[in-house]
Amino acid sequence: MVTSCQKEIELDFTDFESDLVVNGVFNPNEKWMLDISKSANVFDPNSYIEKIQDANVSVQNLETGEITQLIHSLVEGEKGLYTSSSFPQEFVNYKLVVEKDGFTTATAVNKIPSEIDVDFIDTSLVEIEGERALQIDFTIRDNAGEENFYVWDLLYSTEEDYDNNNNSDISPTSSDATLESVDDNTEILNEENNFQSKLFLTDGNFNGSNYSTTFLTFDENIVDGSSPNVDVETENLKLQLRVLAVSKELYEYLKSVEASYRSQNINSSNINPVDIDFNVEGGLGIFGAYKMHLIDIE
Repeated sequence: MVTSCQKEIELDFTDFESDLVVNGVFNPNEKWMLDISKSANVFDPNSYIEKIQDANVSVQNLETGEITQLIHSLVEGEKGLYTSSSFPQEFVNYKLVVEKDGFTTATAVNKIPSEIDVDFIDTSLVEIEGERALQIDFTIRDNAGEENFYVWDLLYSTEEDYDNNNNSDISPTSSDATLESVDDNTEILNEENNFQSKLFLTDGNFNGSNYSTTFLTFDENIVDGSSPNVDVETENLKLQLRVLAVSKELYEYLKSVEASYRSQNINSSNINPVDIDFNVEGGLGIFGAYKMHLIDIE
């Protein structure tokens, strides 16, 4: 015999206060650009995410004290986007300040990491347990002067779409190639599925020295496009290895986003929700920096 009982609990969400949400990832090759919105109450059908168009957004160079004001874009379809004509400088701590009436001021500090130096070594087609894969080896020349954080993935597109690629879009997406590391030093984010769209590595075990790493992709488009016996549909495939040197805060953020994305694709009742790592104080979101190294794979 099975018995059960239930109890109704009335939840009160009248104390919910919306926060400013910042999406700001920057590098020295692109002008300042940040997206500002407000958070919504998931339990309130009348609450919704809204782009903020009248915030006061600035970044301050903490070395010189110079303040750069970001202006809301007037371009159609770019609500909440704030830009500047200036570029972030390397090796400088920047403080972000976002002010909006009725909201707690949101702040964050971040710095572009040192130049990334990568040597491309080799690619080869291999067969593992009857399945073809592309194996990629490369070497990172690590800088001994600081703690370093590396993230890499594969970019691929047809020749026709190659010029339209947005290499600065570094967040995981559903169309990303899945990768499997052959390196015990890379971080496995979910033991139930070691395939990831991005791979993560810190220099704790090789600080200041050259470090070689290997990974695989079983993605059919990439494997077929890398085969000498390609068909008409894959012969114009463009493939690039994208290696990012990222700030610690951006590293933790991308890791948590990747872990969250991968957990959603695992059919298991044992998977717990993944908390996203933010570094914005007084609000939500990420203010992080990176440098990028792109290597064409022939």
